[in-house]
Amino acid sequence: MATRARRPAKLATLIEEMMSHIHRRSADDTLSVMNEAGLTMAQMVGLKLSPPATSHLVDRMVIAGLVGRTEDAFDRRHKRIEITATGRDLIEGTNERRTREFTRVLSSLTGEVQAQFGKVLARVVTELKALPDREEVREIVGKELQKREAQAADAKRIRANQRS
Repeated sequence: MATRARRPAKLATLIEEMMSHIHRRSADDTLSVMNEAGLTMAQMVGLKLSPPATSHLVDRMVIAGLVGRTEDAFDRRHKRIEITATGRDLIEGTNERRTREFTRVLSSLTGEVQAQFGKVLARVVTELKALPDREEVREIVGKELQKREAQAADAKRIRANQRS
């Protein structure tokens, strides 16, 4: 009986781990990505957010105290976005509430279903762990941003040459 009682919490932890992998690769992880990559507003636009949507999102997060916005040390035209302690607390609190909800839902399942779900979920988590880590993703994104910046600079030079 004690094992069955602990199983939902273990499954909830596995789900949280799975969700962590999913969120890392989704738009819902915007705060973490901005913080870790130190993205500028212009780079966020490069991530398929329109300039107005990006500005509005960041403004709302700054007002809510979830992120801070500072000038780039090398180029004052750019702003850097960093997660605040309040933003981190919000993420941690959300994760804790999600784990409690999963535990409550999983407690209603039979022991057999919980065990089957746990085996499948453990396999899913193992497969997710085999995906590229943040460093690899950051490197890929960085190369893509450099490529786009170079293309924009080339286009600007071509337009300037055509005018002269």
